Amino acid sequence: MYIVKKDNVERIAESKAQCDKYIAQGFTLVATDAPQHSEVDLSDMTVEELKAFAAANSIDLGKSTSADGILKKITEALQEDIGGDENGDDKNGEAKEPAGDHNE
Repeated sequence: MYIVKKDNVERIAESKAQCDKYIAQGFTLVATDAPQHSEVDLSDMTVEELKAFAAANSIDLGKSTSADGILKKITEALQEDIGGDENGDDKNGEAKEPAGDHNE
């Protein structure tokens, strides 16, 4: 189930296809009970799918409207969530150590 909203109107979509139709009409995805996959190929998504993904993951797109711009915002937000950059480094360029006991 997907819940979309436009102004003060909320709609419930029972399928991804129906949700996509609402999004194409200007609705914004506000909630879903669809399983969230940890690995998603964002590069294959349309602009509307990217917007829905961002909304479902509370990612602010700012003024981005192109697929490339939206993809960049999503990638940056996801990297911030895991505390690193696209190389798996921390913010200072150092590789992260695995969590656990460091006693030797």
